[in-house]
Amino acid sequence: MLLFAYQIVANFFALNDSLVAYGNPVTNPYLWVTPTAYIATELGETFTIDINISNVDNLRAFEFKLSYNTTLLDTVQVDQGSFFPPPPSVSIAKLEADETAGLVWVNISLSNFETPKSGSGTLATITFIVTFAPSSLARAYSVLDLHDTMLYDGNMASIAHNSIDGLYFWQTLLDDPPEAGLLFDLVTQRGGIGPNATDGTFALGETVVLTAHLTFNGDPVQQKMVAFEVRNPKNEMILNRVALTDENGYAIISFRIPSLSESIGTWTATATASVSDSVVWDWLTFIVEARVAAPPAVGGQMKLIQKNRTPISQIDIYLAIVVAIVLSITIIDETKRVVKTTSNLNRHFDK
Repeated sequence: MLLFAYQIVANFFALNDSLVAYGNPVTNPYLWVTPTAYIATELGETFTIDINISNVDNLRAFEFKLSYNTTLLDTVQVDQGSFFPPPPSVSIAKLEADETAGLVWVNISLSNFETPKSGSGTLATITFIVTFAPSSLARAYSVLDLHDTMLYDGNMASIAHNSIDGLYFWQTLLDDPPEAGLLFDLVTQRGGIGPNATDGTFALGETVVLTAHLTFNGDPVQQKMVAFEVRNPKNEMILNRVALTDENGYAIISFRIPSLSESIGTWTATATASVSDSVVWDWLTFIVEARVAAPPAVGGQMKLIQKNRTPISQIDIYLAIVVAIVLSITIIDETKRVVKTTSNLNRHFDK
């Protein structure tokens, strides 16, 4: 039994060796481009983006248009996503691209006998090909502009929602071009203040806090969605989340670096937001070293923690449960041993 309990503990820590993300979720419906930013490296390269929907309730029909720089990209294919079932369960009015205009147009409705859908998923997948390789002096990018978006419920009434655009870059992330009065800065708890700043060193298993600050003419931009994306040293996207800016213009998420050899190296984080007709972004890099993050200090000091400021970690709760299971099994085994010993002694004295 003790071996079984120890196996539970080992499995618990193995499961929690993967990346864990935290942050205040957005509860209202929204559309967004995933990945948030794509970097092409070769002429003729193909890549796909998803148009995703989150937090929708009772969706019967949707429509959107996506504009892009047709000098840099061409559309290869537009496919329906998995959120709605395929025909004949849906009616597809538009699922096409206009290369002359640099425009993708999608309009899909559920058939009358289908139940409206709720939740989150992919509405459409778009495949692009890189058609132009600018010189290194003409570093180029394109906003993947999601616009004219419409959502309709089961009664064909409009559903209020927001949307976040995507970005395409040639070979490298670029600095956010200045917009009049509009500033956006992404930092971690180690610093990195300023556009595209390199930001510190972290250890395996350590928590990284990403904070995006959005202002206009020095005033905070409130209740604006910010899309975060994190890539590991292999350039694999391992996290994308959306959070709202608060009353001070800050949107915050955090995640724990997996204690894996693949985590060692340079990580990249980006954040984007759509403000009126402008897309703003910032990015940073940080280093993850092979050392393991030190556990928090125990004893020696008493520190008051505000209940509403620092909630108990879910991992701490799970750990307490596992420890309780181990102690319970140990007590049960010990009790059985004592009972057995006492029984043997009683039989001995009875003889």
